[in-house]
Amino acid sequence: GDGADLGQRLYRALVAPVRARLPQNAAEPVVIVPHRSLWLLPFAALRSPEGLYLGDQHPLSYSPSEAVWREAAGTERPDFRALGAWVVGNPSIPQRIEGCGADETFALDALPGAEAEAAEVAAQMGDLAELFTGEQADALRLAAWHGAFGILHLATHGVACPDDPLQSFIVLRGLDGQDVTLDRATGAVARVGDARRPVQLRGFDAPADAELPRISYPGLLTAWSVASDFALDGMDLVTLSGCQTGLGRALGQGTIGFTRAFLAAGARSLLVSLWRVDDEATRELMVAFYREYLSHGDKAVALQRAMQTTRNRYPQPRYWAAFTLVGAAE
Repeated sequence: GDGADLGQRLYRALVAPVRARLPQNAAEPVVIVPHRSLWLLPFAALRSPEGLYLGDQHPLSYSPSEAVWREAAGTERPDFRALGAWVVGNPSIPQRIEGCGADETFALDALPGAEAEAAEVAAQMGDLAELFTGEQADALRLAAWHGAFGILHLATHGVACPDDPLQSFIVLRGLDGQDVTLDRATGAVARVGDARRPVQLRGFDAPADAELPRISYPGLLTAWSVASDFALDGMDLVTLSGCQTGLGRALGQGTIGFTRAFLAAGARSLLVSLWRVDDEATRELMVAFYREYLSHGDKAVALQRAMQTTRNRYPQPRYWAAFTLVGAAE
């Protein structure tokens, strides 16, 4: 059958048996703990016999387990209106990238819609946002400075590695010696053409007659590096507005990949995608999401309303149902 028929059949199989136990109040959120491959299912697009989307009946969020949800929900939340935001859009990247193992290469196109999206998202936050696009959207400064921000928005390519989920990666701008300057006196590394957020080298010591080291930094941000090196205890929201960022190997406790990596690093909530998303529809959804989020702070309600707004122009679920909120709903 068509997509609507499939959505109704899945609703009958998965939601109808427990419908009586769901909250009667439509404003009350529902937390879904998917089992294995159900992580790949956009529950918001399931439809009741009356034709209502589940995502319209309740604000939805997801969690790998009840314990993970309780930990995220129980974490003290910062003031969402006062959080600094690190916003990335359409980094300059090579046309071909090696990842998911030495033998795999990926051909990745530029994402001009993602750059426009990032600019609009940053504009909504005003002085609280720092915007990094094109040549300036590097991984070095993000790795060094992420702990000083409460919102992280990455509008770029994300690739899931099903055979080694912790090698799943987000593509940012890599750096070579020509892209940075190194201050001999202080050991501060600064981007050429963008003096924001210099990175201080630890233990740096360069006598006047010593040759300065050549600075380089890879552009791929892997799930493993996030889980092992990032500290996100003050991070209210991480948005991975790219392709396949939510995917990983489906396990009993959720997916291994970016979802688990960012939660393990301390993020309260993630907004991730389940499939390759349309550039323009995603821009509209993200702008609507942040408008709602910055208004009242409830991320599950913000995503619900952003989906409804996007559906006005893009009715098919493939345009608006890819994004899922994982972790704390508010």
